[in-house]
Amino acid sequence: MNWNSVYVISVSVGVTKVSAAVMNLKAEIIDHVVMEETCAEPLIDTVYRLIDQLLEKHDQTEIAGIGVSAPGPIDESDSRMLTPPNLKGVVNLDIKALLEERYQLKTILEKDANAVALAEQWFGHVPSNESILYIFDDEGLVAG
Repeated sequence: MNWNSVYVISVSVGVTKVSAAVMNLKAEIIDHVVMEETCAEPLIDTVYRLIDQLLEKHDQTEIAGIGVSAPGPIDESDSRMLTPPNLKGVVNLDIKALLEERYQLKTILEKDANAVALAEQWFGHVPSNESILYIFDDEGLVAG
């Protein structure tokens, strides 16, 4: 497999901004878009808008899937964003199902701190056979 020619869309949901990127499997960013103000519309509409902007410039047939990192709590059994305390209006959001239905792409939802810890193991300076604890301090303190 050529890691440079397989692409994914990465969506990062934060308290003050949402960003999305097209990247290869080496985590090299090909293109990205950011929306700083997230309160003006429902979160899912912001995510749709960012992904749509990326797909206007990139062929969807080259995209293998979508990965979403978001603040918890997350119901891991069915990949729902439950009620993140710092994201107003987000209650039991089935973001995985909504994105898969709209884009017909396999979607994975991961808690933001866990996603950062995984990225550090896969692409950072931590050997993959070592356990790590990642402390994430944004609008709250969480660990992955």
